[in-house]
Amino acid sequence: MKKKIHLTSKIYSIEFLAAMLFYSIGVSLSTPNTNPIYLKYLVMGVMLVVISAIILWIALMNSEKMDERARYNLSKASNLTIIAAISFFLLLGVSLLAFSLHIRLTAGIMSFVVAAMLAFHALSFLTFENVGLSNGKN
Repeated sequence: MKKKIHLTSKIYSIEFLAAMLFYSIGVSLSTPNTNPIYLKYLVMGVMLVVISAIILWIALMNSEKMDERARYNLSKASNLTIIAAISFFLLLGVSLLAFSLHIRLTAGIMSFVVAAMLAFHALSFLTFENVGLSNGKN
């Protein structure tokens, strides 16, 4: 017997677990190797498999269908995330030009940025769902 899960908690959980997945990849790419070199990759691999299995389990659970209010809140959260990401990268670019900083963007740093964007989207979607700003009267 499968349990039914609320759609908001399903989307929120999947997004936060995906953010954890990208954060774990960023940690794996940013940290130096351990003394037995396979130990770091073994621990990170097991953690990534466990997080992926939890994401798959949550995704396959039964949930209600998405209504217009949830679609509206999801699109508002997506728009807010895109605007925040563009603003962040614009401010980063301007500050790098203004102060002539030399920052090397590695794959680990970009993985952290993707994790932050996913977490921001999940939090904004949860906020829009819980506060109830879905009637267009913002």
